[in-house]
Amino acid sequence: MSAKPFAWHVVGVTEAALRKFHELNYRYEARQGLTRAHLRPRIETVRELLGRSEPRPQNEFIEYWFAHDRTVLCARGENKAIIPKYIEIENHDGSLFSSTRIAWRHGKKEREVLEALYNRLSELLAPPHG
Repeated sequence: MSAKPFAWHVVGVTEAALRKFHELNYRYEARQGLTRAHLRPRIETVRELLGRSEPRPQNEFIEYWFAHDRTVLCARGENKAIIPKYIEIENHDGSLFSSTRIAWRHGKKEREVLEALYNRLSELLAPPHG
């Protein structure tokens, strides 16, 4: 399921991750401390799907997976049992940041969404003056 484009459905980004994307000109670079975190432990979703006495029809299985396999883009150290507050991203169909097994597609559309979000929230996201 992880290899399907709809897996790891991104629905938000943490403030720390959005700041990091801003530093990287909204591009994704491997080993820069950016990842996805599940809002609900994946094991719970799998248990519910596979623990049934009768399997769900394929379309119901996929709908359930899509609804419960939601993630947020986060920075290093934020992928924990309790995910920090995050900013929602409008991505109802899962076409943004679609899964490519381990990573995600990160092209022009994704960069534009992140930049617009950062610009809209820039006052809140500005680093503290010290």
